[in-house]
Amino acid sequence: QRWQWTNTGQMVNGATGLCLTVAGAAAEDGARVQQEACADAPHQRWHMFVDADGTATFAAQHSARCLDVQGGGAAPGTPVQQYGCNSSPAQRWFLQPA
Repeated sequence: QRWQWTNTGQMVNGATGLCLTVAGAAAEDGARVQQEACADAPHQRWHMFVDADGTATFAAQHSARCLDVQGGGAAPGTPVQQYGCNSSPAQRWFLQPA
């Protein structure tokens, strides 16, 4: 559950070394986000925006859609997707030093 945001905008899983990726480089809302081998592709690069409360929002470079927990769910295994940025709690992430 630890990810490192690189200076190129990739988010790399600390346990696997894989990158957070929009599956199939899809551009539409609801596209699945998963981890894949890093390829420095636009659908693997994220823009980070830090809000006044210290939470962060991440937008995919290729689609400008935000990293989003599907339906705002809190149960383990809830899918993560890209979705139009809307500042909802489902799109706000806490940053912590590793």
